[in-house]
Formats: sequence, C-alpha cells, structure tokens
Amino acid sequence: MNEEKTFKEFAEERNESSEMREIDREIEKPFFEPMSWTTLGNKKFPERRWLVQGLIPCEGFVILASVTGEKKTWLAMDMARCIALGIDFLGREEFKTEASNVLYVDMEMSQSEAQRRGRQLGFDESNKKILVYSDTELNLNTNEGVQWLLNVIEYYEIKVVFLDTFRAVSGGIKEEKADEIRTFFNRLKVLKDKGVAVVFLDHFRKPSNFEGKVPKKEFLFGSTDKTASVEILLMLKSEPGGEEDRHIPAKESPYEGNRPLQGDYKRPGRVRWGSNDS
Repeated sequence: MNEEKTFKEFAEERNESSEMREIDREIEKPFFEPMSWTTLGNKKFPERRWLVQGLIPCEGFVILASVTGEKKTWLAMDMARCIALGIDFLGREEFKTEASNVLYVDMEMSQSEAQRRGRQLGFDESNKKILVYSDTELNLNTNEGVQWLLNVIEYYEIKVVFLDTFRAVSGGIKEEKADEIRTFFNRLKVLKDKGVAVVFLDHFRKPSNFEGKVPKKEFLFGSTDKTASVEILLMLKSEPGGEEDRHIPAKESPYEGNRPLQGDYKRPGRVRWGSNDS
C-alpha cells in the first residue's frame, strides 16, 4: 500500500492520466496488426499459478454461479478469508491458497449483514488483507467505475477481486446481448493484464425435470459470450437434504468436480450450508 499518500490523493492523481482513455482507444481501434505464428509460438508465458489451487487462478476471470439460495456468498466470503490468510480453503490441502490482498465488492447486502456474516465466518479485525466495499452503486460498465477499481487495486496492492454480483456491477447491461457482454469484459481486460483475478458471483436457472440434476454451463443466465469470456466457470449445487455444496467445474478447472466440498461449517460461530442465506 502507498503510505506516502491517502487513497483520495492517489486516485485524483491517477484519474488525471486515466488508463481508461487508452483502453477505450483499444476497444474502438478499427484495425489490428496480425502476428505470425512464429512470433506467437516463441513468446514465453509463465505457467499458470493459482490463488486457490485448481479453482481461482492468479490472473483472469472466474464466474462462481448457482441458483438463488445455494450459499455462494458464504462460500465466496470464506474463500476470500482463506486467500487473505494463506490457509487451505475448506481446510483441504488440495485447495491450497497463495496469501494475497483481497477486495470484496458487495452490492447486495447491508453493511450490518456483511459484518454479521464476516464475524460468523471468523474474519479477524487484525487482518488488514481484506478490504470490503459495500455501497449503493458501482458501475463497472463505465470508464469511471473501472478507473476507480484500478486505483483501489494499485493503491492497496490487491491480487483478487470478488464482485457480488455480476448483475449488480454491470450497469444494467442486457445479459442476453452478446455484443454488450463482450464490450463489458473487454473493458475489464486491463485487470487481467495487471495480473489480477476477478471472481464474479452470478446466477443460473433451475434445470427442468428432463435436463438432469447436474448444472450445465448452458444454464447460466445471459449470452454464451459470458462463459466464453472467462477462464473458469464454477457452478454450485447442494444435495437434497445435505449441508454441503458441490463444485461443478464447467470450464477449464483441473479439479475433478461432482465431489462434495466438505468444509467444517458446524462449529459454534461458523456458518452451516443448511442456512437459508443466499
């Protein structure tokens, strides 16, 4: 964190040389110079690293989706806590984390509800690695919104951003419109280029009786371009009568899904998957 300036001073200085002006020019650029396969083939890229092994990469877009009432906010907040502390997610070695600064943008809960859930999950007031933004509006479909997020990421050295929810931060775009979805994700591409992971909480529809019980990526609300724009899609479904969520990787996760995510949420003061919270 930049301790020589306040965040307000840092943001005002950054806004004068807004990166979003350059990003807009890239989005509207009518022609792109192609590269040869030799050029692309000789480029060196680092091996994929993970903030949560097999679930959340160190950079890129992730959608964490479920139908309403499947505890995805609880899951996402606990994941944020584990990343901030550098401890195994759900207490399982297969979900090792890389300790990093976390920004959790909540646009649905009240601050009092966010506090209640954080305390119930065991957030520690001394843990300075989790920042929470809970306000009335954040529109990431505008230059101003993305520039604000860039300022926060750079000033506080954020490595992963949770956006709860996609619909709440996307400025009322029509999710079924492929061109609007592509433009929205192109606007946020600068975050990936800076080595930041962005986790969008989203919803999918309930399957009909003849579609089976396992969630499919086709169930996600909106255009299929939403799925195409992210590196990883994680879908949650709880078993009838159970207290555990299942992680169903529908895209690009090396974790073999359809196995229960059996975290210990039964201790006093901890949330149970069986609660009615969403």
